[in-house]
Amino acid sequence: DRKRLSVPLLLAVTDLKFGYLQNGSYNLNISMNGNTYSGTLSITNSVYHIDLNGGSELRFYLNHNEINRIPTNALYGYVKHYGTVPISKYFDTLSSLGVTHYTFAAGNYGNFYINSSGQMTTNLWSGDSVYILSYSGNFNLIKTLSKYCMDILRLYSSCKDGKGHNFY
Repeated sequence: DRKRLSVPLLLAVTDLKFGYLQNGSYNLNISMNGNTYSGTLSITNSVYHIDLNGGSELRFYLNHNEINRIPTNALYGYVKHYGTVPISKYFDTLSSLGVTHYTFAAGNYGNFYINSSGQMTTNLWSGDSVYILSYSGNFNLIKTLSKYCMDILRLYSSCKDGKGHNFY
């Protein structure tokens, strides 16, 4: 998961990589220009939330202090079309593996947004079709499907699961 930190006027950005963290509260200490700011990162089943102490002394801001947590059973990504096989073939195959449609809560998920209609929007991918679905089966089957789609169907798919594993 990525959190962005922006500093007015000097615009500095850094990525903080947390990996997979369990639910709970974590202490944060941020050192910048000789100052240390403390706060907490709170994680629940549904959100990551950062609270920083500092009040008017805080010389930076977070673009988003709360980001929805991607469910571990989520499968999301995009499909690009390079041949004559329709993209629907990819989704039909996913469906046969037990992948289902599920309406995720609206909000910011870091790499993408879910709008109030339950549709995924993103600026990260330029595929013909972006998607977020629910899957609780063996993710190795999805990896095999991705290879099959690319090699045989000429559909390029890139997806991740809710634990951050990539499938190309």
